[in-house]
Amino acid sequence: MFTLETLILFIVFAIAAAATLSVQKRQGVPMPRLLCIGLFFLALFGAYLLKRSNTTPTVSAPIPLYKLFAIDEYGYKGVFNDLLAYALPFLAAGIFLAPAFPKCGLFSALFTGVLSAVFLNLYPLFNDAPFIADEYLFAGLGCMAGYSVYAILAALLKRFRFPEQFGLVRPSKRANFAAFLYVAVLYFGIAFVMILDHGKTYAPIQFFESETPLPKAMTLDCTLDASGAKVKLYGPSTQSIYERAYAIALALGIEAPFVVNDSVYTAETETARLTITESGSWTYDLLSEPAADRLPTEVDAIRAVFDLFERKTLLTVSLDSVTDIVPRHDASNSPVGYDIYLSTAIDGKPIIGSSTLVVSVRADSTITKIRRYDGDVISIAEKQIISQQRAYEKLQSGDCAYTLFTPAVSATIDNCYLAYMANSSQGYYLPVWVFSCTATLEDGTTAAFDIYVEAMR
Repeated sequence: MFTLETLILFIVFAIAAAATLSVQKRQGVPMPRLLCIGLFFLALFGAYLLKRSNTTPTVSAPIPLYKLFAIDEYGYKGVFNDLLAYALPFLAAGIFLAPAFPKCGLFSALFTGVLSAVFLNLYPLFNDAPFIADEYLFAGLGCMAGYSVYAILAALLKRFRFPEQFGLVRPSKRANFAAFLYVAVLYFGIAFVMILDHGKTYAPIQFFESETPLPKAMTLDCTLDASGAKVKLYGPSTQSIYERAYAIALALGIEAPFVVNDSVYTAETETARLTITESGSWTYDLLSEPAADRLPTEVDAIRAVFDLFERKTLLTVSLDSVTDIVPRHDASNSPVGYDIYLSTAIDGKPIIGSSTLVVSVRADSTITKIRRYDGDVISIAEKQIISQQRAYEKLQSGDCAYTLFTPAVSATIDNCYLAYMANSSQGYYLPVWVFSCTATLEDGTTAAFDIYVEAMR
Protein backbone atom coordinates (compact mmCIF):
# COMPACT_ATOMS: atom_id res chain seq x y z
CA MET A 1 0.00 0.00 0.00
CA PHE A 2 1.46 3.35 -1.10
CA THR A 3 1.70 6.06 1.56
CA LEU A 4 2.70 9.71 1.30
CA GLU A 5 6.21 8.73 2.42
CA THR A 6 6.41 6.15 -0.38
CA LEU A 7 5.24 8.68 -2.97
CA ILE A 8 7.76 11.29 -1.84
CA LEU A 9 10.62 8.77 -1.96
CA PHE A 10 9.55 7.65 -5.43
CA ILE A 11 9.58 11.26 -6.63
CA VAL A 12 12.99 11.89 -5.05
CA PHE A 13 14.49 8.79 -6.69
CA ALA A 14 12.89 9.67 -10.01
CA ILE A 15 14.39 13.17 -9.91
CA ALA A 16 17.80 11.84 -8.84
CA ALA A 17 17.75 9.24 -11.63
CA ALA A 18 16.68 11.79 -14.24
CA ALA A 19 19.40 14.25 -13.19
CA THR A 20 22.11 11.56 -13.17
CA LEU A 21 21.02 10.20 -16.54
CA SER A 22 21.00 13.71 -18.02
CA VAL A 23 24.55 14.42 -16.84
CA GLN A 24 25.87 11.04 -17.95
CA LYS A 25 24.21 11.32 -21.35
CA ARG A 26 25.86 14.71 -21.99
CA GLN A 27 29.19 13.06 -21.18
CA GLY A 28 28.59 10.49 -23.91
CA VAL A 29 27.89 7.48 -21.70
CA PRO A 30 26.60 4.58 -23.84
CA MET A 31 22.98 3.42 -23.61
CA PRO A 32 23.67 0.13 -21.71
CA ARG A 33 25.30 2.08 -18.89
CA LEU A 34 22.43 4.55 -18.85
CA LEU A 35 20.05 1.62 -18.52
CA CYS A 36 22.05 0.26 -15.56
CA ILE A 37 21.96 3.69 -13.90
CA GLY A 38 18.17 3.73 -14.19
CA LEU A 39 17.95 0.18 -12.83
CA PHE A 40 20.26 1.13 -9.94
CA PHE A 41 17.90 3.85 -8.73
CA LEU A 42 14.94 1.56 -9.29
CA ALA A 43 16.69 -1.12 -7.18
CA LEU A 44 17.16 1.39 -4.34
CA PHE A 45 13.44 2.18 -4.40
CA GLY A 46 12.77 -1.57 -4.50
CA ALA A 47 14.98 -1.95 -1.41
CA TYR A 48 12.74 0.51 0.41
CA LEU A 49 9.61 -1.45 -0.58
CA LEU A 50 11.17 -4.74 0.58
CA LYS A 51 12.27 -3.22 3.88
CA ARG A 52 8.71 -2.17 4.66
CA SER A 53 7.76 -5.81 5.21
CA ASN A 54 10.32 -6.15 8.04
CA THR A 55 9.03 -6.27 11.61
CA THR A 56 9.70 -2.92 13.26
CA PRO A 57 12.00 -3.32 16.32
CA THR A 58 10.68 -1.99 19.61
CA VAL A 59 13.99 -0.80 21.11
CA SER A 60 17.15 0.78 19.73
CA ALA A 61 20.38 -1.18 19.32
CA PRO A 62 23.16 1.31 18.58
CA ILE A 63 25.96 -1.25 18.89
CA PRO A 64 26.68 -3.04 15.58
CA LEU A 65 26.63 -6.85 15.54
CA TYR A 66 25.05 -6.87 19.01
CA LYS A 67 23.39 -10.23 18.35
CA LEU A 68 26.73 -11.75 17.40
CA PHE A 69 28.16 -10.76 20.78
CA ALA A 70 25.10 -12.29 22.46
CA ILE A 71 25.03 -15.42 20.32
CA ASP A 72 23.98 -17.59 23.28
CA GLU A 73 20.80 -15.55 23.55
CA TYR A 74 19.84 -15.00 19.91
CA GLY A 75 21.39 -18.00 18.16
CA TYR A 76 22.78 -17.95 14.63
CA LYS A 77 19.26 -17.81 13.21
CA GLY A 78 18.70 -14.48 14.92
CA VAL A 79 21.85 -13.09 13.27
CA PHE A 80 21.01 -14.53 9.84
CA ASN A 81 17.40 -13.36 9.96
CA ASP A 82 18.67 -9.79 10.42
CA LEU A 83 21.23 -10.28 7.67
CA LEU A 84 18.54 -11.39 5.24
CA ALA A 85 16.07 -8.71 6.33
CA TYR A 86 18.54 -5.81 6.09
CA ALA A 87 21.08 -6.94 3.45
CA LEU A 88 19.01 -8.78 0.85
CA PRO A 89 16.97 -5.70 -0.23
CA PHE A 90 20.20 -3.97 -1.34
CA LEU A 91 21.62 -6.89 -3.31
CA ALA A 92 20.13 -5.74 -6.64
CA ALA A 93 21.40 -2.19 -6.11
CA GLY A 94 24.93 -3.55 -5.66
CA ILE A 95 24.64 -5.63 -8.84
CA PHE A 96 23.70 -2.57 -10.94
CA LEU A 97 26.13 -0.25 -9.14
CA ALA A 98 29.18 -1.92 -10.70
CA PRO A 99 28.20 -1.50 -14.40
CA ALA A 100 26.45 1.83 -13.83
CA PHE A 101 29.43 3.49 -12.14
CA PRO A 102 32.59 1.59 -13.17
CA LYS A 103 34.87 3.76 -11.00
CA CYS A 104 33.12 2.55 -7.86
CA GLY A 105 34.86 -0.24 -5.98
CA LEU A 106 33.87 -2.63 -3.24
CA PHE A 107 34.19 -0.04 -0.48
CA SER A 108 32.16 2.40 -2.55
CA ALA A 109 29.43 -0.25 -2.57
CA LEU A 110 29.65 -0.42 1.24
CA PHE A 111 29.22 3.33 1.63
CA THR A 112 26.45 3.37 -0.98
CA GLY A 113 24.47 0.77 0.93
CA VAL A 114 24.97 2.44 4.32
CA LEU A 115 24.12 5.95 3.07
CA SER A 116 21.11 4.64 1.12
CA ALA A 117 19.75 2.94 4.25
CA VAL A 118 20.25 6.14 6.24
CA PHE A 119 18.39 8.15 3.57
CA LEU A 120 15.52 5.65 3.43
CA ASN A 121 15.17 5.79 7.24
CA LEU A 122 15.32 9.58 7.67
CA TYR A 123 11.58 9.99 8.09
CA PRO A 124 11.13 7.07 10.56
CA LEU A 125 14.16 8.24 12.60
CA PHE A 126 12.75 11.76 12.86
CA ASN A 127 9.56 10.15 14.16
CA ASP A 128 11.39 8.38 17.02
CA ALA A 129 11.78 5.01 15.30
CA PRO A 130 14.35 2.74 17.00
CA PHE A 131 17.93 3.07 15.69
CA ILE A 132 19.34 -0.35 14.76
CA ALA A 133 23.03 -0.08 13.82
CA ASP A 134 22.97 -3.47 12.09
CA GLU A 135 20.34 -2.24 9.64
CA TYR A 136 22.82 0.21 8.11
CA LEU A 137 25.86 -2.04 8.33
CA PHE A 138 24.01 -4.97 6.74
CA ALA A 139 22.65 -2.70 4.00
CA GLY A 140 26.26 -1.94 3.10
CA LEU A 141 27.18 -5.61 3.22
CA GLY A 142 24.22 -6.42 0.96
CA CYS A 143 25.31 -3.82 -1.58
CA MET A 144 28.87 -5.22 -1.43
CA ALA A 145 27.47 -8.71 -2.04
CA GLY A 146 25.64 -7.49 -5.14
CA TYR A 147 28.78 -5.77 -6.43
CA SER A 148 30.74 -9.00 -5.82
CA VAL A 149 28.16 -11.07 -7.71
CA TYR A 150 28.60 -8.86 -10.78
CA ALA A 151 32.41 -8.86 -10.55
CA ILE A 152 32.61 -12.65 -10.12
CA LEU A 153 30.21 -13.24 -13.02
CA ALA A 154 32.31 -10.95 -15.20
CA ALA A 155 35.47 -12.90 -14.27
CA LEU A 156 33.86 -16.31 -14.83
CA LEU A 157 32.30 -15.33 -18.17
CA LYS A 158 35.37 -13.57 -19.52
CA ARG A 159 35.74 -15.90 -22.49
CA PHE A 160 32.18 -15.05 -23.55
CA ARG A 161 33.17 -11.35 -23.59
CA PHE A 162 30.81 -10.50 -20.75
CA PRO A 163 30.13 -7.67 -20.11
CA GLU A 164 31.94 -6.05 -23.07
CA GLN A 165 29.49 -7.42 -25.62
CA PHE A 166 26.73 -5.44 -23.87
CA GLY A 167 28.76 -2.22 -24.04
CA LEU A 168 29.66 -2.31 -20.32
CA VAL A 169 33.03 -1.88 -18.62
CA ARG A 170 34.73 -4.94 -17.15
CA PRO A 171 35.70 -4.64 -13.44
CA SER A 172 39.44 -4.39 -12.85
CA LYS A 173 41.53 -7.30 -11.62
CA ARG A 174 41.81 -5.51 -8.31
CA ALA A 175 38.01 -5.32 -8.08
CA ASN A 176 37.71 -9.02 -8.97
CA PHE A 177 40.20 -9.97 -6.26
CA ALA A 178 38.37 -7.86 -3.68
CA ALA A 179 35.05 -9.46 -4.69
CA PHE A 180 36.42 -13.00 -4.35
CA LEU A 181 37.99 -12.10 -1.00
CA TYR A 182 34.74 -10.58 0.27
CA VAL A 183 32.68 -13.63 -0.70
CA ALA A 184 35.24 -15.91 1.00
CA VAL A 185 35.18 -13.82 4.18
CA LEU A 186 31.36 -13.79 4.12
CA TYR A 187 31.23 -17.57 3.66
CA PHE A 188 33.68 -18.35 6.45
CA GLY A 189 32.07 -15.69 8.65
CA ILE A 190 28.70 -17.43 8.32
CA ALA A 191 30.32 -20.80 9.03
CA PHE A 192 32.06 -19.36 12.10
CA VAL A 193 28.80 -17.93 13.48
CA MET A 194 27.10 -21.32 13.05
CA ILE A 195 29.97 -23.05 14.84
CA LEU A 196 30.00 -20.41 17.58
CA ASP A 197 26.27 -20.70 18.23
CA HIS A 198 25.34 -22.87 21.16
CA GLY A 199 21.84 -21.44 21.35
CA LYS A 200 20.37 -19.29 24.07
CA THR A 201 20.81 -20.21 27.70
CA TYR A 202 17.25 -20.21 28.97
CA ALA A 203 16.60 -19.72 32.63
CA PRO A 204 14.94 -22.74 34.26
CA ILE A 205 11.22 -22.74 34.95
CA GLN A 206 10.47 -21.82 38.55
CA PHE A 207 8.33 -24.79 39.50
CA PHE A 208 6.23 -24.82 42.65
CA GLU A 209 7.44 -27.17 45.34
CA SER A 210 5.47 -29.78 47.27
CA GLU A 211 6.65 -30.99 50.65
CA THR A 212 4.77 -34.26 50.09
CA PRO A 213 7.10 -36.94 48.70
CA LEU A 214 6.10 -39.01 45.69
CA PRO A 215 5.06 -42.54 46.62
CA LYS A 216 7.75 -45.18 46.16
CA ALA A 217 5.32 -47.50 44.39
CA MET A 218 4.78 -45.86 41.00
CA THR A 219 3.52 -47.87 38.02
CA LEU A 220 3.97 -46.81 34.40
CA ASP A 221 0.71 -47.50 32.57
CA CYS A 222 1.42 -45.85 29.20
CA THR A 223 3.90 -46.20 26.34
CA LEU A 224 6.79 -43.75 26.22
CA ASP A 225 8.60 -42.65 23.08
CA ALA A 226 12.38 -43.06 23.21
CA SER A 227 13.15 -40.58 20.40
CA GLY A 228 13.73 -36.86 20.90
CA ALA A 229 12.35 -34.12 18.66
CA LYS A 230 12.66 -30.45 17.80
CA VAL A 231 9.98 -28.08 19.05
CA LYS A 232 9.46 -24.33 18.94
CA LEU A 233 10.12 -22.00 21.83
CA TYR A 234 7.97 -18.91 22.27
CA GLY A 235 8.52 -15.43 23.60
CA PRO A 236 6.76 -12.07 23.86
CA SER A 237 5.49 -10.65 20.56
CA THR A 238 7.63 -7.93 18.95
CA GLN A 239 4.58 -6.16 17.53
CA SER A 240 4.15 -2.67 18.95
CA ILE A 241 1.39 -2.21 21.51
CA TYR A 242 -0.33 0.38 19.32
CA GLU A 243 -0.42 -1.98 16.33
CA ARG A 244 -1.75 -4.79 18.49
CA ALA A 245 -4.32 -2.54 20.14
CA TYR A 246 -5.54 -1.29 16.77
CA ALA A 247 -5.88 -4.86 15.43
CA ILE A 248 -7.88 -6.03 18.47
CA ALA A 249 -10.11 -2.95 18.38
CA LEU A 250 -10.79 -3.49 14.69
CA ALA A 251 -11.68 -7.15 15.30
CA LEU A 252 -14.07 -6.16 18.09
CA GLY A 253 -15.70 -3.40 16.05
CA ILE A 254 -14.39 -0.52 18.17
CA GLU A 255 -13.68 2.29 15.70
CA ALA A 256 -12.28 5.03 17.90
CA PRO A 257 -8.87 6.66 18.45
CA PHE A 258 -6.72 5.47 21.32
CA VAL A 259 -5.99 7.69 24.28
CA VAL A 260 -2.74 6.99 26.15
CA ASN A 261 -2.52 7.55 29.89
CA ASP A 262 0.31 6.12 32.03
CA SER A 263 1.20 3.58 29.31
CA VAL A 264 -2.41 2.37 29.12
CA TYR A 265 -4.12 2.58 25.72
CA THR A 266 -7.89 3.08 25.74
CA ALA A 267 -10.35 3.25 22.82
CA GLU A 268 -14.00 3.85 23.62
CA THR A 269 -17.24 4.24 21.69
CA GLU A 270 -20.79 4.68 22.96
CA THR A 271 -21.20 0.91 23.22
CA ALA A 272 -17.80 -0.63 24.03
CA ARG A 273 -14.34 0.04 25.44
CA LEU A 274 -10.93 -1.62 24.90
CA THR A 275 -8.05 -1.12 27.33
CA ILE A 276 -4.58 -2.55 26.68
CA THR A 277 -1.37 -2.21 28.71
CA GLU A 278 2.29 -2.18 27.69
CA SER A 279 2.57 -5.79 28.89
CA GLY A 280 0.04 -6.84 26.24
CA SER A 281 -2.81 -7.75 28.61
CA TRP A 282 -6.13 -6.23 27.63
CA THR A 283 -9.76 -5.86 28.69
CA TYR A 284 -12.87 -5.48 26.56
CA ASP A 285 -16.05 -4.07 28.13
CA LEU A 286 -19.54 -3.87 26.68
CA LEU A 287 -20.81 -0.63 28.21
CA SER A 288 -24.46 -1.67 28.44
CA GLU A 289 -25.68 -4.87 30.07
CA PRO A 290 -28.15 -6.80 27.87
CA ALA A 291 -31.72 -7.17 29.10
CA ALA A 292 -32.25 -10.44 30.93
CA ASP A 293 -34.55 -11.94 28.29
CA ARG A 294 -33.08 -15.40 27.96
CA LEU A 295 -30.32 -16.61 30.22
CA PRO A 296 -27.84 -18.96 28.54
CA THR A 297 -27.11 -22.43 29.83
CA GLU A 298 -23.51 -23.31 30.67
CA VAL A 299 -23.23 -25.11 27.34
CA ASP A 300 -24.62 -22.11 25.45
CA ALA A 301 -22.24 -19.73 27.23
CA ILE A 302 -19.19 -21.87 26.47
CA ARG A 303 -20.25 -22.24 22.84
CA ALA A 304 -20.64 -18.46 22.52
CA VAL A 305 -17.09 -17.92 23.77
CA PHE A 306 -15.49 -20.44 21.43
CA ASP A 307 -17.57 -19.16 18.50
CA LEU A 308 -16.32 -15.60 19.12
CA PHE A 309 -12.65 -16.57 19.14
CA GLU A 310 -13.09 -18.73 16.05
CA ARG A 311 -14.66 -15.82 14.15
CA LYS A 312 -12.27 -13.09 15.27
CA THR A 313 -8.49 -12.95 15.36
CA LEU A 314 -7.93 -11.81 18.93
CA LEU A 315 -5.08 -14.08 20.06
CA THR A 316 -1.81 -15.47 18.76
CA VAL A 317 -2.58 -18.58 20.78
CA SER A 318 -5.71 -20.74 20.67
CA LEU A 319 -8.31 -21.53 23.31
CA ASP A 320 -7.58 -24.84 25.00
CA SER A 321 -10.15 -25.70 27.65
CA VAL A 322 -12.56 -24.32 30.22
CA THR A 323 -10.91 -24.44 33.65
CA ASP A 324 -13.84 -23.02 35.61
CA ILE A 325 -17.31 -21.56 35.12
CA VAL A 326 -18.79 -19.30 37.78
CA PRO A 327 -22.51 -18.33 37.85
CA ARG A 328 -23.09 -14.60 38.39
CA HIS A 329 -26.04 -12.84 40.05
CA ASP A 330 -27.31 -9.29 40.26
CA ALA A 331 -27.96 -7.26 43.42
CA SER A 332 -31.24 -9.10 44.03
CA ASN A 333 -29.44 -12.45 43.71
CA SER A 334 -31.10 -13.24 40.40
CA PRO A 335 -28.89 -15.14 37.91
CA VAL A 336 -27.51 -12.98 35.08
CA GLY A 337 -24.98 -15.26 33.38
CA TYR A 338 -21.54 -16.80 33.77
CA ASP A 339 -17.86 -15.92 34.02
CA ILE A 340 -15.90 -18.52 32.07
CA TYR A 341 -12.23 -19.14 32.84
CA LEU A 342 -10.15 -20.53 29.98
CA SER A 343 -6.66 -21.83 29.36
CA THR A 344 -4.86 -21.48 26.03
CA ALA A 345 -2.57 -23.58 23.84
CA ILE A 346 0.25 -23.15 21.32
CA ASP A 347 0.29 -25.45 18.31
CA GLY A 348 -2.24 -27.66 20.09
CA LYS A 349 -0.06 -27.95 23.21
CA PRO A 350 -1.56 -26.50 26.41
CA ILE A 351 0.01 -23.57 28.24
CA ILE A 352 0.12 -24.28 31.96
CA GLY A 353 -0.06 -21.59 34.62
CA SER A 354 -0.30 -18.46 32.45
CA SER A 355 -1.80 -16.97 29.27
CA THR A 356 -5.36 -17.29 30.59
CA LEU A 357 -8.63 -15.51 29.90
CA VAL A 358 -11.89 -14.74 31.70
CA VAL A 359 -14.96 -14.12 29.54
CA SER A 360 -18.28 -12.85 30.92
CA VAL A 361 -21.41 -14.12 29.16
CA ARG A 362 -24.79 -12.65 29.96
CA ALA A 363 -28.38 -12.73 28.56
CA ASP A 364 -28.87 -14.03 25.02
CA SER A 365 -25.29 -15.38 25.14
CA THR A 366 -23.96 -11.82 24.87
CA ILE A 367 -20.29 -11.42 25.73
CA THR A 368 -19.98 -8.37 27.96
CA LYS A 369 -16.38 -8.57 29.13
CA ILE A 370 -13.10 -10.22 28.12
CA ARG A 371 -10.05 -10.15 30.36
CA ARG A 372 -6.89 -11.33 28.61
CA TYR A 373 -3.98 -11.93 30.98
CA ASP A 374 -0.41 -11.83 29.58
CA GLY A 375 0.56 -10.62 26.13
CA ASP A 376 0.82 -12.26 22.74
CA VAL A 377 3.62 -14.70 21.96
CA ILE A 378 5.55 -15.59 18.83
CA SER A 379 7.98 -18.34 17.88
CA ILE A 380 11.56 -17.32 18.70
CA ALA A 381 13.62 -20.48 18.25
CA GLU A 382 13.56 -24.20 17.63
CA LYS A 383 15.34 -26.51 20.04
CA GLN A 384 15.93 -30.21 20.53
CA ILE A 385 14.10 -31.69 23.50
CA ILE A 386 14.59 -34.90 25.42
CA SER A 387 12.44 -37.95 24.77
CA GLN A 388 9.56 -39.08 26.95
CA GLN A 389 11.71 -42.01 28.08
CA ARG A 390 14.54 -39.68 29.14
CA ALA A 391 12.02 -37.46 30.94
CA TYR A 392 10.76 -40.54 32.82
CA GLU A 393 14.31 -41.30 33.91
CA LYS A 394 14.66 -37.75 35.24
CA LEU A 395 11.36 -38.22 37.07
CA GLN A 396 12.66 -41.37 38.70
CA SER A 397 15.80 -39.52 39.85
CA GLY A 398 13.67 -36.78 41.43
CA ASP A 399 14.45 -34.07 38.85
CA CYS A 400 10.83 -32.96 38.54
CA ALA A 401 7.96 -31.01 40.10
CA TYR A 402 4.46 -32.23 40.89
CA THR A 403 1.04 -31.27 42.22
CA LEU A 404 0.65 -34.02 44.82
CA PHE A 405 0.04 -32.39 48.21
CA THR A 406 -1.53 -35.31 50.12
CA PRO A 407 0.49 -38.40 51.13
CA ALA A 408 -0.13 -41.38 48.85
CA VAL A 409 0.77 -45.04 49.09
CA SER A 410 1.03 -45.62 45.33
CA ALA A 411 0.50 -43.92 41.98
CA THR A 412 -0.06 -44.81 38.33
CA ILE A 413 1.31 -42.81 35.40
CA ASP A 414 -1.56 -42.79 32.93
CA ASN A 415 -0.31 -40.48 30.15
CA CYS A 416 2.58 -38.30 29.00
CA TYR A 417 2.21 -35.23 26.79
CA LEU A 418 4.06 -32.04 25.89
CA ALA A 419 2.96 -28.65 27.23
CA TYR A 420 4.42 -25.17 27.72
CA MET A 421 5.18 -23.21 30.86
CA ALA A 422 6.62 -19.71 31.28
CA ASN A 423 9.97 -19.09 32.92
CA SER A 424 9.08 -16.01 34.92
CA SER A 425 12.57 -14.45 34.85
CA GLN A 426 12.66 -14.11 31.04
CA GLY A 427 9.05 -14.45 29.91
CA TYR A 428 9.71 -17.31 27.50
CA TYR A 429 7.37 -20.25 27.06
CA LEU A 430 9.42 -23.43 27.31
CA PRO A 431 8.40 -27.06 26.71
CA VAL A 432 7.75 -29.44 29.61
CA TRP A 433 6.78 -33.09 29.68
CA VAL A 434 3.62 -33.62 31.72
CA PHE A 435 2.93 -37.00 33.30
CA SER A 436 -0.75 -37.37 34.19
CA CYS A 437 -1.02 -39.57 37.26
CA THR A 438 -3.58 -41.13 39.59
CA ALA A 439 -2.59 -41.46 43.24
CA THR A 440 -4.04 -43.87 45.79
CA LEU A 441 -4.13 -41.93 49.03
CA GLU A 442 -3.61 -43.33 52.54
CA ASP A 443 -7.37 -43.37 53.20
CA GLY A 444 -7.97 -45.52 50.09
CA THR A 445 -9.38 -42.75 47.88
CA THR A 446 -7.81 -41.72 44.60
CA ALA A 447 -6.70 -38.30 43.36
CA ALA A 448 -5.34 -37.03 40.08
CA PHE A 449 -2.07 -35.07 39.95
CA ASP A 450 0.59 -34.11 37.41
CA ILE A 451 4.35 -34.41 37.32
CA TYR A 452 6.40 -31.86 35.31
CA VAL A 453 9.82 -32.47 33.78
CA GLU A 454 11.63 -29.78 31.78
CA ALA A 455 11.96 -30.96 28.20
CA MET A 456 15.01 -28.88 27.25
CA ARG A 457 18.30 -30.70 27.06
